[in-house]
Amino acid sequence: MDKRFSHGLTLLGSYTASKLMDDFSGIPGWQGAAPARDRTRYDTRREWSLNEEDVSQRAVVSYTYDLPFGAGKPFLTSGVAKHIAGGWQISSIHTFSTGIPIQVIGGTAHHAFGAGVQRPNSTGVSASKTGRAQDRLTAWFDTKQFTNPEPFTLGNLGRVLPDVRTDGLTQWDFSILRRFPILREDIGLEYRAFFRNLLNHADFAHPERNFTSPDFGRVTATAVPARQVQMELRLRF
Repeated sequence: MDKRFSHGLTLLGSYTASKLMDDFSGIPGWQGAAPARDRTRYDTRREWSLNEEDVSQRAVVSYTYDLPFGAGKPFLTSGVAKHIAGGWQISSIHTFSTGIPIQVIGGTAHHAFGAGVQRPNSTGVSASKTGRAQDRLTAWFDTKQFTNPEPFTLGNLGRVLPDVRTDGLTQWDFSILRRFPILREDIGLEYRAFFRNLLNHADFAHPERNFTSPDFGRVTATAVPARQVQMELRLRF
């Protein structure tokens, strides 16, 4: 959706609902782990699942607004106030998305030719947990629902957990802009300040996925940086 309103406001919005499935893919490097391809050479059907990078829902809303102050605007059109409040523009991008599926690996080595990375067994009970992300950092999912496979056997767990995902993304980026004409309207200074993750919202990274790790199921990092502020001054002519 792209809507241009009057009085200096432009609004842009998009929403995507999707489902990505395949029988062979790897954990992307930005999750902090090397690709893990648990695929037998002769039976790829057992690998059919959600892709490790599937984002089921994503919404992005952005806008740009020329503030209604100063010369040629409805308010504060004269005096000192015109020069202080005039010429400002604000812009914002709001991003919301679900997390991606979690892959669990590790367990007794299987020594099966061409089978790739080992996975544990599932007890058959969902490992999904509810509650706030902040309350699940030490155990993002129920780690008791996984057991070690017998020696020389492949774990029965699927390539990803079907109902457990990483933390979603909620981010607000914001910027302000001010133009200062010099001599003529087409020559001037432009000041801009950009605030990435304005509210300093913590979106948590992928939990430890290795069944044999003492940190199995724990979240120890964030997925996006803390608030960042950048300012610039530019001469336009």
